[in-house]
Amino acid sequence: MSLKKWLKLPGAKKQGKRENGGGMESLWDLSRYDERFRDYAHWCGAGRWSESRWEQYGADNLKRAFACLSAACGAECIEGLRGKTALEWGCGGGANIPPLCGHFSLVYGIDISPATLEECERRIAGRGIGHFRKVHIESDRPNTALSGIPAASVDFSVSFAVFQHFPSPEYSLEVLRTMRDLLRDGGFGLVQVRYDDGSEKFRPKRGDYTRNFITMTSFRNGEFESMIRKAGLEPLFNERDPDDPDCHEYHVFKKG
Repeated sequence: MSLKKWLKLPGAKKQGKRENGGGMESLWDLSRYDERFRDYAHWCGAGRWSESRWEQYGADNLKRAFACLSAACGAECIEGLRGKTALEWGCGGGANIPPLCGHFSLVYGIDISPATLEECERRIAGRGIGHFRKVHIESDRPNTALSGIPAASVDFSVSFAVFQHFPSPEYSLEVLRTMRDLLRDGGFGLVQVRYDDGSEKFRPKRGDYTRNFITMTSFRNGEFESMIRKAGLEPLFNERDPDDPDCHEYHVFKKG
């Protein structure tokens, strides 16, 4: 089913206007049928994602995550996480999972789309990786992740290219609070967000998710750091890539 056909379904446009996540799952689960959504969700072999580019994307993301973590608390912190538990919020087609599994003994992948989770699991199993666990959550209830992952059991939480697709800052806060509940005391997180550079393209949007989901949510200077504190987490480090045309910003935080 294409996006055009999905929009004709009863209630689809109404779902797309919600800011609490309702309707997101049915939209992103179009990856089951639609090549564009497979590309958006980083399925290997779809759209931009040749196998080599898919692999390089995941390797580069973990490298960036560890560089930020090292800047925040030293290289010994990274080695201290070896063999522990990680999760990726919004794992999509799984590009970040193989490198995470190379460093951690258990890796959870959270997503709202059953189709994409199935693809992720299939892709990871095909690489002979046995310590990955998929976790489906209800799109309007981020804390349902706690039904698939024990509270206070995760040592490192990461999310790339996901918060920018969230329906609102309030939803982003709920995800951060759920991350807090999943992290052990002393656990770390890294989240990539999009910052508001003042342009029309990257300004934060309100409503009409089906129209705006690619560039839905961005944050003004200092706004996401304040949100981290509001979620009960400690911000440690943040940086922007001045050469990134997509206005990405990276935040490292700690629980406890």
